[in-house]
Amino acid sequence: MEGVDLCQVGPVCIVTIGVKVEKVDDPIIFVSDTLDLKKNSPLIVKLSSVLEDKDIVKIIHDCKMVALLHQYGIRLTNVHDTQVWDVITTSAARPLNLNDTLSKNGCKTNIFRDGSVYKYNPKYWMTRPLNQKMINWAAEDVANLFALQSKQVAAVKNETSCRLASEEALAIRDKVHASVEVPNVGRFIGRNGSNINSLTRSLKPHGAEFQRFTPDFGKRENFVVYANDEMALEIVKARVRKAGANYTNNYDYYDY
Repeated sequence: MEGVDLCQVGPVCIVTIGVKVEKVDDPIIFVSDTLDLKKNSPLIVKLSSVLEDKDIVKIIHDCKMVALLHQYGIRLTNVHDTQVWDVITTSAARPLNLNDTLSKNGCKTNIFRDGSVYKYNPKYWMTRPLNQKMINWAAEDVANLFALQSKQVAAVKNETSCRLASEEALAIRDKVHASVEVPNVGRFIGRNGSNINSLTRSLKPHGAEFQRFTPDFGKRENFVVYANDEMALEIVKARVRKAGANYTNNYDYYDY
């Protein structure tokens, strides 16, 4: 799935689906242009029937469930998020982008990926008509996921526990969220996590969750704060500001 600032309102521009066929080495790839489509459009209805089917495993990297849910009413089921699995099974310090995850697992990487395009056109995936580079990029992302998922599952001793942990992590992502910059991370977290744990407990009725990440840019430590809905998020943001955090107003904080 490709889009711009994928969240509740950032547009879903492309949905790519790959299908493995018996006795065929390479998957069959379908690249769908979803920009400006409505919930009741035939394509979205068809995609919904596939993505909500509990019997079909959906292999996705950095699943943006909230975008599909709020824009199209699609509630994904039976998801194997390769990024979440990598974090859970390898205790990675931070989530990796797709190519880094593929390389880490000895899988073929996507040579068509080019993060530099965002420097010149942050709304790159809204470009129309779709060009061949965009189609190749989207298709190759999906084509490589099958091998990655197979290696991840084969590498764990307890697939059930990993799957449950993955589902729990994805449930958090289904909440609304905002990116946070923390100038003084030590004070924000507190000794042995006392401050952030106290903050999380006090905001529990609003579904507050914090995830820490260290970007490759800038000098400040960053977090993502989650809440149950937009109203709850505003309450959480007001409390977190008092704790010394600044909001970047940037939902798509990774290039995955």
